[in-house]
Amino acid sequence: MIKYRILFFYFICNISIYAQKTLLQENYTYENTIQSVQLTTSDGSAMPIINLNTNEKLNLNFDELKSNNDYYQYTYTLCDANWNVSEFDFNMYCKGMPFGNIDNFQFSQGTYVKYVHYQKSLPTDEIQILWAGNYILKVFRNFDVNDVVITRRFMVLNRQVNTIASIKPATDVKYRFNKQELDVEVDYNNYNMPQPMKDVKIVYQQNNRWDNTISGLKPQYIVNNKLNYNYEDINLFNGVNEFRIFDTRTLRKFSQNVNSKNLDKYWHCVLLPDEVKTAKQYILWNDFNGRRAFGNKDQGIDPNSDADYCEMFFTLPMTTKLENDVYLFGEMTDWQLYPQYKLNWNEQHYRYELKAMFKQGVYNYIYVSSEKNKPNDTEIEGNHMETENEYAVWVYHKNIQYGYDELVGMALVNSGKIGNR
Repeated sequence: MIKYRILFFYFICNISIYAQKTLLQENYTYENTIQSVQLTTSDGSAMPIINLNTNEKLNLNFDELKSNNDYYQYTYTLCDANWNVSEFDFNMYCKGMPFGNIDNFQFSQGTYVKYVHYQKSLPTDEIQILWAGNYILKVFRNFDVNDVVITRRFMVLNRQVNTIASIKPATDVKYRFNKQELDVEVDYNNYNMPQPMKDVKIVYQQNNRWDNTISGLKPQYIVNNKLNYNYEDINLFNGVNEFRIFDTRTLRKFSQNVNSKNLDKYWHCVLLPDEVKTAKQYILWNDFNGRRAFGNKDQGIDPNSDADYCEMFFTLPMTTKLENDVYLFGEMTDWQLYPQYKLNWNEQHYRYELKAMFKQGVYNYIYVSSEKNKPNDTEIEGNHMETENEYAVWVYHKNIQYGYDELVGMALVNSGKIGNR
């Protein structure tokens, strides 16, 4: 029956995909019932990238907080280096059907909050990716390409250049103690790059976030087929601070930073009060750079279906209310300023408060204030050069044959030892 529905909607969806140019090209979850969305590599890396023309896979996982399943489909959209939708037809950068089915789902087992877990390993023979570059994975319901529930960014790499990145304290003395400088060299000695100053685009990314990327940089100079990006001002990131953490993998025993737990219709957990770190001295501890990992230590076998959901209660005491709104922020919120994760000011207790539902697991998070709908990550967390952060560098080149932004290089670097330099 499903196969007949696919054939019936093939032509309609094919037209709609080409006409649809208004999707949000970000990591975004469009419905509150859709939770715990992850797009990772097969080895669990939170950085969703695969190499072109290989058998490498990405794993899409998400829950829907309801008792019965829906029918979900997915498709891809090619974007340029700035995540604008490309002008190329779908059948130029992909081969096969214009959409595929997400038909692997399972119902939650032994949980107080009922949900359906969906999983898909991508790409498949349904849709084969032909070009390297930036892509949006779009998940929609019941063959309606306008009923979008999830969009996720991912990259396909065709490595052609050697990219070397290094991280150090800011060279400029006025930023020395709170910013990190990312210097890059791109070696294209074995790759045809006729106009590197014009046709190369480079993007710097911190901790798999997209809200604070640095782009638009031009090489300072080119020597022996090497592009040098060794700036001292426009390549700086806030060091911020190590991420906060809580652990709900067990709901029956003590767990990190959880003050109390109680079971009503579902689990409720009260976290220990957090503190403003702006004036605090930097303290090093291990974190996951804003990520999360699901798990159930009580009776768990498969966290996809047996990890329960808990209503978490966050508190952030302060002497006065801030001028701007305060949000919970991290992979757990898609690195977005979602309204459901905005904290409320409690005038009586002089603190910010939030109740939000999260799946059992270990979570990293920070608090940010909102300035012109952009996250300010230092007003509450502080800003330290010594902070351990992960950086990615993405190198795009205008494809000589077709003119799209082809992802031809990347580099990863960690600032873990920067404080010892």
